[in-house]
Amino acid sequence: MGAGDQGHLKADIFLFPEERNLRIFTCDNVVQGRIDARNVFHQDDGDWQFLCGGDHGEDGDVEDRIHIACLECTVARDPTLNAISKMPRGHHAVRKGRGEPWFVWQDGGEEALGRAEGDSENYVTYVTESSAWLGRRQDAMHAQFGIRDAKTWHYDQDTGLFTFTFADRPPVLADFEKVGSVSTRSNTWLWSWANESTEPRLTLGAQRARDFGRERDWLPLWLADYAADEVDGWEMSAIVARLTNAEGCYRAPSDWLYLYFTLRNLRCAD
Repeated sequence: MGAGDQGHLKADIFLFPEERNLRIFTCDNVVQGRIDARNVFHQDDGDWQFLCGGDHGEDGDVEDRIHIACLECTVARDPTLNAISKMPRGHHAVRKGRGEPWFVWQDGGEEALGRAEGDSENYVTYVTESSAWLGRRQDAMHAQFGIRDAKTWHYDQDTGLFTFTFADRPPVLADFEKVGSVSTRSNTWLWSWANESTEPRLTLGAQRARDFGRERDWLPLWLADYAADEVDGWEMSAIVARLTNAEGCYRAPSDWLYLYFTLRNLRCAD
């Protein structure tokens, strides 16, 4: 985070499609850094509200403590807001605090934060269980096929075939689907179903996770792209693998991207 002219704050990561100097509505707790933004509204007319959802004392309600601020300055103070940068208009996002997952509803209502309290625990539990589930699958896959020892890898979208080659034994083949990718340039996750370069038939598992997330208002599963790192990529892969009962996953480095795949029907080439 850097300071510009007249105290303007520059965000190191800014993923919102709006202009950086867009005027947004916020409250004094958020502006002064006492409480992070926990209730965020993207209104039908395009306006954004970043509110703390907390107590503003006895001197007045939140309506009396509204401030107009710069979008980039707000994001510079709290880069985790980038995670909801693509939230559609007419939606309301809530979280328990910084570092906690966001949950999004259309026309959220006053009960949304209470719903997030329970859904947050459910989401974290599901991610944790899925990661443990994938860990067991990964161990079994590597024990049988030794994928970690592969010298090269290649995938073909036309055939849906992933090939691992080794120095001293025949290749290993697998059917694959794409889960998504993490960009090390922008530090963002992109779901495969939102990537125009990916064949739709290779994104069926990711689409299933998207629908699964929408049913539960779990934002990371249905938001096309958002701020993320390699750990997020593995967590999303674990969820897709669990939903589709894949044999395992593979993370392939490619220039400034990490590509995540689910694998099934692994076999040694003849």
